[in-house]
Amino acid sequence: RRPGKRELGWDRCACRLRGWDAAKNTTWVVNLESGGWCWDAASCEERCPAGTSSERCTSRAYGPQLKRGGLLRRGGALEGSAVAFVRYCSSDAWMGDGQALGREFRGARILQAVLRDLVRRGLGAGGRHTLLLSGQSAGARGAMVHIDYVHEMLAAAGLPDAAASVEVLGILDSPLWVDIPPFGPSSQVLRDQCQSVYSHLQVKHLGGECAQAHAQESWKCIMGEYRMPYVRTPYFLIASQFDSFQIEQSVGHAPANDQERAYAGKLAFRTRDVVNALYTDDAVGRRFVYSWACYDHAVTLDSPSFDLGMCSGDTIHGALVEFLALPPRDGIGSTIALASLADPGALRGRSSQRPLEQLESGGIRLIDVTLTMGQRSLPRWFNDIVLHGRMAGLGRVWGPGG
Repeated sequence: RRPGKRELGWDRCACRLRGWDAAKNTTWVVNLESGGWCWDAASCEERCPAGTSSERCTSRAYGPQLKRGGLLRRGGALEGSAVAFVRYCSSDAWMGDGQALGREFRGARILQAVLRDLVRRGLGAGGRHTLLLSGQSAGARGAMVHIDYVHEMLAAAGLPDAAASVEVLGILDSPLWVDIPPFGPSSQVLRDQCQSVYSHLQVKHLGGECAQAHAQESWKCIMGEYRMPYVRTPYFLIASQFDSFQIEQSVGHAPANDQERAYAGKLAFRTRDVVNALYTDDAVGRRFVYSWACYDHAVTLDSPSFDLGMCSGDTIHGALVEFLALPPRDGIGSTIALASLADPGALRGRSSQRPLEQLESGGIRLIDVTLTMGQRSLPRWFNDIVLHGRMAGLGRVWGPGG
């Protein structure tokens, strides 16, 4: 923390470590906590007013222990890994590294400090290791921005042969912000937030290809729709088509009338289109996408949602196991898709059998499935909807030479 600056991201943001054994660990997990962000003077003052003790702004109130389920539960896919759960107090989706608005935003520097500590504890020493960079919501967006730079950050942390000694994978839960018009004039506009954060917080990890593709609008490289196509590091992406955070940011609440439901449907189909666009022959890295037609957001630390097939017969946990079982560096330029897709008829309360030509022509195996939304605790308008969609099974779209 620097004298005279508010505690917004440059105090002792805490990291909780579990399962560390330098002699045994070959898999390490760094999970970046969720928690929104602020993007201008008004939102930062509302989030972190002077003297606040909010955990989103300072680590002073953090306890010595922390419990999390789902992805990080004992006995799950990551059992036996060294897990670093990094608490979030920088309010910048882990992206910033600068002073702005009379405050310090140092999410990127916090992640660098965590990696330095893990190298000191044995990450990358004595053989080939795997590092899983994971996060939920704001944590996933930060992981999305940094993941292609992890080898560079490890080298700066004292591991000069990081590329040879550490395999990096991503588990990105709900980073896929989609750029659609707002619901109304008073809606929060996510693209405006990204523009403001980019202009203020000195985000440096934009990705070379993304920055080149959006040279006149560099802010796009911190927004999921525009950044994900350029992520090269293999990743497991979770993207709910009815993403509750994005819907409620724009609508202000869970949809309650036909107009609001129609807007939610537009987001669902736009999300589907963005996910489909990742299934390309020129994909720059291995991708595993889990996109279901659920009204939720960032559920991988919630054990029921993570372990049960709430919207489909396939669980996030099972899909993650499939992803982690893939051979290292297998199929550069490949995409593996596991997705329940929103149905056009859902908004009208009846089924539609419109074929999903884009997926079928792409060679992904399709299995008919009926998705009953009443299994989850959802808004009342959603509980009565039965979607007759299709499930994209574990098929591949190979790149050149695949």
